[in-house]
Amino acid sequence: MLNDPRYTPVAASLPELLPPLTRAEAAKAAKRLIRKFGKYERVNGGEEGNPFTVSKRAVRVPSWSPRKCWVSPVPTKGHGRGWGRLIHDVSHHIFEIIHPDCRPHDDLHSAYETDIARYVAGTDWLAGGLLPKIKAPPSKEEKRLEKRAGLEQRLARWESKRRRADTAIRKLNRQLRSIK
Repeated sequence: MLNDPRYTPVAASLPELLPPLTRAEAAKAAKRLIRKFGKYERVNGGEEGNPFTVSKRAVRVPSWSPRKCWVSPVPTKGHGRGWGRLIHDVSHHIFEIIHPDCRPHDDLHSAYETDIARYVAGTDWLAGGLLPKIKAPPSKEEKRLEKRAGLEQRLARWESKRRRADTAIRKLNRQLRSIK
């Protein structure tokens, strides 16, 4: 695979230096890739040109945990560790189930791996898009403003209730005067 010309589009799809990959990112990325690429479309009735296609999930998302070779605390190159290895392994997992009669490094497998590599390069995953967004704790001023806004809302609701009560009392007094 290192010198295999079928895999040059994979290397061309990804940046030269791939960023570090945490265990949590690897688990999320593998799951999302399998869900996205683990489907195949079949034309109903086997007729060509039939507009009715069915998308069927061929690959179930496995319950295994991320492999050690996927996790990399430092930037990596190639498919030995990190993102490159994750893309390679996930493509093999999908390819093996969708095409059980083909050899592992069949010509068709390189197309799967290229598609997955292009997809990963097109997302924000390599820039940390899979990591949870951590909100900074609010400052004292933000807490004070938030509390003030809440109190103002509560006051507005009570004033509205008071106006409705005043209106109801006026109407009832008017009705009482008309009965006398």
